[in-house]
Amino acid sequence: MAQITLHRVHAFTDHNEGGNPATVVLDADHLSEEDKQKIAHKSGTFRTAFVSSSSSATVKIEFFTPQAQIAHSSHATLAVFSLLREQGKWQSSEATKETIDGLRKIYFEDGQLFIEQKTPVFHAPLDIWQAYDEQVLLAGLNLSSRDLLAPLQPVIGDTGNPFLLIPLKNAAVLKKARVVDETVKRYSEFLDIVGCYLFSLDVKQQGHDASTRLFAPRLGIKEESATGVAAGILAGFLYEFINMKKRRFVIEQGHYLQPPSPSLLHVKLNEVQQEIIHVYVGGDAQHDATEIINY
Repeated sequence: MAQITLHRVHAFTDHNEGGNPATVVLDADHLSEEDKQKIAHKSGTFRTAFVSSSSSATVKIEFFTPQAQIAHSSHATLAVFSLLREQGKWQSSEATKETIDGLRKIYFEDGQLFIEQKTPVFHAPLDIWQAYDEQVLLAGLNLSSRDLLAPLQPVIGDTGNPFLLIPLKNAAVLKKARVVDETVKRYSEFLDIVGCYLFSLDVKQQGHDASTRLFAPRLGIKEESATGVAAGILAGFLYEFINMKKRRFVIEQGHYLQPPSPSLLHVKLNEVQQEIIHVYVGGDAQHDATEIINY
């Protein structure tokens, strides 16, 4: 049995509190894919990032949930580069990461780390799966069509990791949402999405743009406290479909977890003639603990 050192880092913290925990494994070049999946399963967090050397980027990062490898994770990326900076292994203002879906830029500005995302694209669920039934899916989340932010409907947003965005009319509706049965997991598999990303424009703190929740039972995630990829997609949705023509968004998440783990996600959009060119998601991180486990 081998041993490995795990670093636990909370990403997208709100004034050094809350955030979403990720596990970081440095110097992972020697680990096999099977090793990585075993470690991710034992890590105790929903995302584990394995950092190894790269010939084309600052580092190579591979992301695993307890059940499967995924293409990208913004909060785990934030955890990686925050840890590298803390350990003095990355001190410049810019970096790149190699992932299974290509290279992404990272930059450090005003004390925060920002991660490049692909420009989001949006699809109606019926474009992907003809048996989609909105009422059935909403019932699986303890919701109904009356709870939607009319006239908007759920839409799939995709930057490489697709999510179903569900616009809700107020915070009370967002609060009551929960995974009732296996419906959300089945629909996530049919639509090939990470999970359901619910949001309301009814926010906890003035100056923020949306309050959100993520349910991703397909990946073994009951609920997540901060989801950077989905926040980037949501900012694009707010810009395109709710006509919030601004270049910076602040997204809340984690307030409805038990116990709560409030998170703040900052999204920057670069646009030319009101067409989104680049999306960057960023925030703060806090190194929580280091431990050695057997695998």
